[in-house]
Amino acid sequence: MASGVGHFDNLGNPSLKFHLCGVAHKEPGLEFEGIIDTGFTGFIQLPLQHAFSLKLPLEGTASYTLADGNQTACLIALAKTTFAGKTVVGAVTLAPGSQDILVGMGFLRQFKLGMIMVKSVIVLIDEEELEKISQKQRVDEQAAGDAQPPPPPADPAKS
Repeated sequence: MASGVGHFDNLGNPSLKFHLCGVAHKEPGLEFEGIIDTGFTGFIQLPLQHAFSLKLPLEGTASYTLADGNQTACLIALAKTTFAGKTVVGAVTLAPGSQDILVGMGFLRQFKLGMIMVKSVIVLIDEEELEKISQKQRVDEQAAGDAQPPPPPADPAKS
């Protein structure tokens, strides 16, 4: 099970730290901090220059539609990513001209994580654990609905 905690960066963006290395390299690799972007369907977006220092193997290209509607093409590389003690291999988007590191919905899906944001804390919880919590809540709600309220006390004036 992979569960971890994220945080809000100094600009207020939900973020998390993870390690990344090439698929042929020794884990855990280098530590990065990425902004959790629920509008990004991919796994991880890295600035292009990181591909060289990590020696990431290029796999091809992909076309993305940006939030403003523009299309962009990016190189894709494979990388081993470690978060909360679990390692998965994912397709990393290499964005030329960008300095942002983004963690997308593909990251949450591949790590099988649900995300809960409360005030200043971001909890990333394994979907199996999340399902257990959800089932317990349904059972508790069902039990509360099945419980019959006690009858009102008898009115001595009506007796």
